[in-house]
Amino acid sequence: MSKVMKTSLRFEIEIEGMREEEDNGSLTIMPCLHYLEIYKCYKLKSLPEFLRTIPLKDLELELHVSDLLQERCKRETGDEWPKISHIQNIKINSKSVQKDCQLPLDSD
Repeated sequence: MSKVMKTSLRFEIEIEGMREEEDNGSLTIMPCLHYLEIYKCYKLKSLPEFLRTIPLKDLELELHVSDLLQERCKRETGDEWPKISHIQNIKINSKSVQKDCQLPLDSD
């Protein structure tokens, strides 16, 4: 018998708009995003490219992902870190890896 696993991608935004065009012609995806949680997406191999362009405005990112993607999101050295390093508050698999754009005090 096959087992079904629930996965989800949850985000909260102000409904002002999903896209915002800058004066220089660049496009910002989800400019009013405040919280993004990627939950139980264990087959996810990389993070969405739009994370590079999300504004800093009090954004929180929480990931519950595979050990492989957790390693790829490792602070400073992971291949995915450049996509999320500008985000103020980041938790990966329930561990805070960045708080107010700094290494959290309780980190290893």
